[in-house]
Amino acid sequence: MPDVFLQLVRRIRVPNIVTVHNTIAELKKGEIASSSQFNNLEWSEKQVITFYPLLRVLELLYARHVSRFIAVSNSAKNGIIKYLKVEAERISTVYNGVDTKLFRPPRKNEMEKRYSRPTVVYMGRIMAKKGIGVLIEAMSDIIRHFPQTHFLFVGEGNIPYYIKMIEKRRIPRKNFSFIGQAGYFERPKILAKATIFVNPSFYENCSISILEAMSCKAAVVANDIGGNREIIESGKNGILVPLGHSKALSESIVSLLDDESLNKKLGERARETVESWFSSRRNADETYKIYKQILEQRFSLN
Repeated sequence: MPDVFLQLVRRIRVPNIVTVHNTIAELKKGEIASSSQFNNLEWSEKQVITFYPLLRVLELLYARHVSRFIAVSNSAKNGIIKYLKVEAERISTVYNGVDTKLFRPPRKNEMEKRYSRPTVVYMGRIMAKKGIGVLIEAMSDIIRHFPQTHFLFVGEGNIPYYIKMIEKRRIPRKNFSFIGQAGYFERPKILAKATIFVNPSFYENCSISILEAMSCKAAVVANDIGGNREIIESGKNGILVPLGHSKALSESIVSLLDDESLNKKLGERARETVESWFSSRRNADETYKIYKQILEQRFSLN
């Protein structure tokens, strides 16, 4: 917001480059798709709904003063064009990247532990538009097939509400835990335990949590939406399921718990995908080129 107001009062006279993960319109769209009641939304979701008209106007005004946009995927680029009314020529696509040295596959003994007890990990904000409710709907069916499955929810948000939702389904406490926000250097340790990483979000343009999991050779199950399609080739380096379809989600997770060979194969290819296309090194190099180009244009005009 500070940058928004500085731009609107024209206090900044240098070129500015803005990286866009999502627009306000896309955030609202995800919240509506979740079909959650307003009282059950996380506070930031309530803010978007409540102040949407004002935020939308500010977003459109701000977009006029941006020199260049960096979209984190082609899906994000399309969102910028559609919702911010920006010409394609002002947008460059640079995919999010992860540190493949930090987010590395588990060692051999850790890898064996990954498959000794089924662990399904969700990592991200605990909120409606992230599809937590859909995952909870799928839990009973997964536990019916694999009673020892443990669901690990990592992140901040409306945790008490979702614990009550799980308890209403009479799912034993031994089968799930919420551990709150994990630090950057804690996330690789958690992902080392993931038999399966799940992302049931109603919108994603380029999920960093998915990329981190893939970099750790975790088999990923995510919704067939937006930027997920640019990261995951379903059946090759992960699995994509229909949006909001809890049965398809549970069936995909069960199939990967049942087939360790397929699970490992998807994890191997996931790691190869990140190393080739979504490393932090590649992200930095491509971002540097854009800044260099903008600066060269600036100096040539002067």
